[in-house]
Amino acid sequence: MVCTHEGSKEDVKVKHVDQGAKKQKRKRASCRVHCMARVGYRFVAGIGYEIYKFIEGHTHKLASEGYQHLLKVHRNIDYGHQFFMAKCFKANIGAVRSFKIYSELVGGVDDAGCRKIDFKNHSRDVKSWANGVDVQILIEKFKRKRSANSDVVSIENYKIFGHAISFDATYNTIRYILIFTPFTGKDDHGRCVTFGAGLISREDEESYSWILSTFVKCMGSQPTMIITDQDLGMRAAIAKVLTSSRHRFCMWHITMKMVEKLSVPLRDDPDFKLRFDEVVWSDAYEPCEFEDKWNALIEEFNLVGHKWFDEMFRLRSFWIPAFFRDLHMSALFRTTSLSESENSFFKRHLNKHASLSELYVLFETAIETQRHDHDALTLADETCFPELRTILDIEKHAAPVYTNTIFLEVKKEIQYASAFCTIPKCIDGTEGHIYDVDEDASCTQFEVERNTGKIHCLQMDKECIVNFQTAIQSLRKMLQDFLDEQSKKSCNASSSSFKERLIENFYGSSLPSVVTVFPPDVAKTKGSCSRKKSRLEAEAKRAQKPKRLCKKCNTLGYHDSRNCDKVNAKNKNVSDSDA
Repeated sequence: MVCTHEGSKEDVKVKHVDQGAKKQKRKRASCRVHCMARVGYRFVAGIGYEIYKFIEGHTHKLASEGYQHLLKVHRNIDYGHQFFMAKCFKANIGAVRSFKIYSELVGGVDDAGCRKIDFKNHSRDVKSWANGVDVQILIEKFKRKRSANSDVVSIENYKIFGHAISFDATYNTIRYILIFTPFTGKDDHGRCVTFGAGLISREDEESYSWILSTFVKCMGSQPTMIITDQDLGMRAAIAKVLTSSRHRFCMWHITMKMVEKLSVPLRDDPDFKLRFDEVVWSDAYEPCEFEDKWNALIEEFNLVGHKWFDEMFRLRSFWIPAFFRDLHMSALFRTTSLSESENSFFKRHLNKHASLSELYVLFETAIETQRHDHDALTLADETCFPELRTILDIEKHAAPVYTNTIFLEVKKEIQYASAFCTIPKCIDGTEGHIYDVDEDASCTQFEVERNTGKIHCLQMDKECIVNFQTAIQSLRKMLQDFLDEQSKKSCNASSSSFKERLIENFYGSSLPSVVTVFPPDVAKTKGSCSRKKSRLEAEAKRAQKPKRLCKKCNTLGYHDSRNCDKVNAKNKNVSDSDA
């Protein structure tokens, strides 16, 4: 047994370096100073081990008592450290931040029992453990989950909320630069609900066709409507695979693109923007009415023959609300804002350096968080009662039918109707009543039929009331059964190594003995490079931020007293005059 300062730096150089290859060396001080302190043991038959050499004197200064806890011999990554790091990783907390949190929990960095570098090294070991086999681990985990049928919540959610979905390829990639593509819907609280997600290496028709057909195979049916951006590969794949689904373009992307296509005078014309929104966003028009109003708008503002507007009119059945009036709840899905919200959610939970196995661990944590938030809102519906704003019976009836979040929107409609809508005429039909409803605010009259407890507009042929209460109770029971089943499960570890048992528990699998599926090559995508945002995109993002009051110029804006342009300009003028 020798001292750690034994020998010299030259004695421990890395050998077997390829001829002609230059190895990058770390620039760090060496602790090796030819110290000869050592203890020698030898085995004696019939007796055991005996000391045959002992050199006590060191040729260097020993560590002071106040720094001995930093020596490697006193630093150990034990079960508590490893367990804590595994939990932190599931919350997408890296090694450095994990060490800071752990140090605070135990009383400080000196009481942590190790150093930050030890946390980083252990994290490196966990990641390297699955190198080359992370795909095989993930596939075997999927096979076990399928045979146990342990997770059917997503499928049940799809049956209830999957009539319309938002699908968008994001650039939340992983180690292999694969594109993360979630399928998103809207639950009974108006929040995002994830039905599933996939990874593709290319944004072309073949990749989108594969992931869409796989999604339909898993869920058992096609959605009524799917909303995406205008990607050509996605559009071709949807037409090929989702033959019974209606494809809709995101209106927000189109209107943002329109601003870039307009000339500067027309772009700054508030009258054109107001008229365009009235024609495009309204779902009160029949398709023929929309076409007449569109043509009148194009002629009035001298846009006849404009290439972009002609193309958007040709594709009008993909994005104009007038062509989706026959679909129930289609007014709730006009943009891919759900996907944008979903992307932001997963960006907080996923890690771009993760392997496939690590990605699934993080994905499970994210889905668990999403379902927990849904349960919290459902509990609020059971224990809290919304405030009523009118004395109308319809509002009293709607309060327990809808969730609290959705009832806030319904209440606004009821208040609006009580203030602006009147019924000048009612006709008794054979199966119900037919009402003429005047909407004073828009000077429009609608014919509404009511029979057998259902109400729908004869012009729009669209149901106005949909009761999700039975379905919600079923989903709540399934969620509770799922949580109870997960709580009863225990971890199965087969490795004799303490550290390996923790790593296997983290991945949920032992190291495969046979690897038939290998990790993919790193993909090159059109979103892998950062794209410079246009001036309009930057201004639109800035406009979403709330304004604040500047105490210097006493105006609302996107600045404060530290960077107020008016004050800075005034100070500059004063300085110039002094000069």
